[in-house]
Amino acid sequence: MALIDLFLIALYLLGMAGMGFYFMRRNRDADAYFRADGLAGGLVALWLANADIGNIYNQFQRFLGVLTGGLGCLFFMGVFMKRVNGFGAICGLAANYIVCIALDRLSFAGKPHLLLYGTMGMAVCLAVAPVCSRFRRERK
Repeated sequence: MALIDLFLIALYLLGMAGMGFYFMRRNRDADAYFRADGLAGGLVALWLANADIGNIYNQFQRFLGVLTGGLGCLFFMGVFMKRVNGFGAICGLAANYIVCIALDRLSFAGKPHLLLYGTMGMAVCLAVAPVCSRFRRERK
């Protein structure tokens, strides 16, 4: 590892330890710190208890697939596709979210694995954005 990598890892660990000590001192005692006292902690605990999730890793991957596929596609279009305008990019992003949320919520035969949601959303975004850009030209 390079020296900068070690420095960043140490800085991250110090920051996380500092946040832990800050929130531990802010609470009344250590039990309150580990219990996640308060309304927000209770609401998150109730949501997780009632959510139909296999484990937290699958839920994290689902959120990443649904939310970040379109953002990656917007970056890709901004760098490599000069004919896509703002209207087309927003239409592509909306189509991405519609497809990803539909894949997540609907149950059908041949449903892809949740790790493919982002890839499928990016493909839809790349297909829809240039088409929508042709329908509405922006003036320069």
